[in-house]
Amino acid sequence: MLQSVGGKQELSKPSDHRFSKDVTIGFEGQPNIIVYKVTFQVPDSFPFTQAVFEPLTAYMPTSTVSEFFRYAPLSKAPCSWPEMCRLPDAPKGYSQRLPLILSSPDGEYAMGIYSPDVASATDARARQNFYNFFSSSAVVKWNVTAIRENPSAGEYSFTEYVVIGSKEQVRDGIDFLYSRFRQK
Repeated sequence: MLQSVGGKQELSKPSDHRFSKDVTIGFEGQPNIIVYKVTFQVPDSFPFTQAVFEPLTAYMPTSTVSEFFRYAPLSKAPCSWPEMCRLPDAPKGYSQRLPLILSSPDGEYAMGIYSPDVASATDARARQNFYNFFSSSAVVKWNVTAIRENPSAGEYSFTEYVVIGSKEQVRDGIDFLYSRFRQK
């Protein structure tokens, strides 16, 4: 992993930070949900005032994926299907707390991202967890970002859920995840 010191990247030596992931296809009977469990190990040897974790990122060509939405699970915010709060092209980026769905123009192919860490309004960490969305003429990118101020050494773990299928299947999958984690 690359480390940054005072805004400058330190390229002279490998980082002592470690990263691990566990990927599972299918979740609680939903075959189109992919579970990513990601852990970052921050060592004692390097003090930070802020850590910016990017547990999961996807890049997709705009030739295939050209419809971008933020989605309010189970209509809990002022978004309605089929609009699903359409996102404008965002060449400089767009950060927000609602799950993202990106799809082909016909809705036949789509991918969505749901993170309980971002969705949990009762978790103090949620104020610093969010989804990012960027687009250009050739590629669209989404990611989940988590910021920790004055992080101590140790493990920082995140679980993200990617839902694939048609736009409608992805919407249903995000609703399923939202319901599942709201029951806890």
